[in-house]
Amino acid sequence: MYLDWSVCGCVQCYEKILALEPTNVQALHNLCVVFVERGVLNQAEQCLTRAVALAPNEVYIQKHLRIVQARIHRLRQANLTTAPTAAHR
Repeated sequence: MYLDWSVCGCVQCYEKILALEPTNVQALHNLCVVFVERGVLNQAEQCLTRAVALAPNEVYIQKHLRIVQARIHRLRQANLTTAPTAAHR
């Protein structure tokens, strides 16, 4: 089943939970996952960094943060190798 993360209302739901319970790690992590699924990796990285700060012993959150950081790094590397150089313009 395909879930359209852009219209599911997930972000608003998790943000509402976090407004009521700012330290709700599960809601925050779920929000981070929505950002990843939407492809908003920089926002996901910031979100996961906050989640790690709230729950430094949760290994699964640390793992997800490393995965997102690796994806960001790979995308940056790919952009560097495909960017036109001054000699090719």
